[in-house]
Amino acid sequence: MPKEQEIKIVVKKYLTSSLIVLGILDTLYLTWEHFTNITPPCPAHSFFGSFVDCGKVLHSQYATIFGIPLSLFGLGYFVTLLLTPKLRKYLVIFGLGFSIYLLGLQIFVLHAICLYCTFSGLLNLLIFIVTWSSRLSLTLKPKNSSTK
Repeated sequence: MPKEQEIKIVVKKYLTSSLIVLGILDTLYLTWEHFTNITPPCPAHSFFGSFVDCGKVLHSQYATIFGIPLSLFGLGYFVTLLLTPKLRKYLVIFGLGFSIYLLGLQIFVLHAICLYCTFSGLLNLLIFIVTWSSRLSLTLKPKNSSTK
């Protein structure tokens, strides 16, 4: 395998892992907030008004399934992505689809979005792009190389 291709694979691996770790931290925080019965601060609420309302989203009927917070399912999802790189390509399809569904619920049903939830969805989108993109690469060329 050429050296440049090895570097591309390593960069893609670390980028994906970093995004997944951010997803773990985000969902871990939301899960902790749920079980301590605290609504996370929503700094954009004062700027965007009632449309950005983490409390409304996180305390809605859609925030849990059988009493289990969606953030706990999200935490399990991100941990699974981290631990099963061979299945990642297929799991992210499900994750992205579910994130789009949840964003739709926030916008069209609840008429409010949660920045933490939206961040999780954005991470899913980025992980999907990085995982499925065969063109994502860094082109590393020596400074003094000449192209003809």
